[in-house]
Amino acid sequence: MNVTFDDSIFFLLQKRNYKWETEKSVKEGQTYQANICASESPDIESIPSVSSLSEAKSFVVFDIEATGLSRSSDITQLSAYDGEHSFNVYVNPRQPISQKASEITGLSYCFQKNQMYHNGKEVESVNIHEALLSFSDFLASKSHPVLVGHNIGSYDIPILMRLLEEFGLLSSFVNLISGCIDTLKLARKVYPKSEVKNYKQTTLVKMLLGIDYDAHNAFEDVKSLYQLFDEKLLSHCKDTFPFQVSKLEASYAPLLVEKKISKAMVRRLANSGLGLNQLRLAFKRDQNHGVKCVLHERGFKSKTVRIIQTFFENTFTEE
Repeated sequence: MNVTFDDSIFFLLQKRNYKWETEKSVKEGQTYQANICASESPDIESIPSVSSLSEAKSFVVFDIEATGLSRSSDITQLSAYDGEHSFNVYVNPRQPISQKASEITGLSYCFQKNQMYHNGKEVESVNIHEALLSFSDFLASKSHPVLVGHNIGSYDIPILMRLLEEFGLLSSFVNLISGCIDTLKLARKVYPKSEVKNYKQTTLVKMLLGIDYDAHNAFEDVKSLYQLFDEKLLSHCKDTFPFQVSKLEASYAPLLVEKKISKAMVRRLANSGLGLNQLRLAFKRDQNHGVKCVLHERGFKSKTVRIIQTFFENTFTEE
């Protein structure tokens, strides 16, 4: 059979259409959304699209104050700022505020009177459920903003995520945003320690912007950090990470236990927005091409595809 030039073009287009249809069916299934859908577990029900920082339409800087330094602490103040609109609530804690935290933030709480104080003055406060709902409403008024904060990966996000999960709000919250940026990690990449002495927010704001402000008040923190991020750090930022990245990392425990994959690769997979359950979903939808489609779209090499593909094939065989 003689193949003409027109036939070659037709076959090429047919091949591209097949690839596109395959990728579409793997990602969409019956539950795909542009972001993670509202469900009990934010890494099971959908396969998120590849996000790009260049697509971000807005940035919301947020900060919390809490009853202590541990991740089991309660939130006492939650603030956010997007350069134009601000959000700030004081939150009734369910556990005592430590003396050190009170000295740092100026916040105290009287359980007998159900009253919050800031530097000895009464301030209006709400319960944590109401605060979380109000913060979600604030974010919902934006267009899938990127959440920005200083040291949020180690402190603010774990506390906030635990409380969102407690009240069944985690999945809907994740659906409101397009990722997170930790300015502490970003500053460490951009500025040598010899230039800034240390990476505390107050130090960075003072040295890079020449501004003094009321540190450890969440509302003042977010306004100063927004200015620092916008003027000094935004142009250096290339990546975001998922709000629920710790949960995505934890999902790869079976592969880590069997030493099939490294911790570095787990971090990379989780930072791309993928948990093991999402890859399992892709495998179920197309056992031959599902995992490959999702991982290649994010730049992962064939070796990673083979490891995860083989893991699922063995798992499903055992089942």
